[in-house]
Amino acid sequence: MVNKFLKSRALSLLIIFISMAMIYYGHSNGDLCLKYFAQTMQECFPKDSILGRYGGDEFVAYLKMSNQKLFMPVWKAFRRRFLILPFRQVR
Repeated sequence: MVNKFLKSRALSLLIIFISMAMIYYGHSNGDLCLKYFAQTMQECFPKDSILGRYGGDEFVAYLKMSNQKLFMPVWKAFRRRFLILPFRQVR
């Protein structure tokens, strides 16, 4: 499946670090933040994308979009949605 995906056409690769999650929201809310991030990726990025968690707070997304005009609306919608987190900051 991955080889077929990679050969199909040009791709956009995103590597996203959200290291602020544990520091800003605390450990338990940080875990919820990571889950929310992954869920938001699944809901916002095209269904034929390959999404994954690369490390603790690193995520990777391969999108079948090489054209910035196609990519930017998808990225902006994702970013807008993720920035409105339903968690409270740890003081």
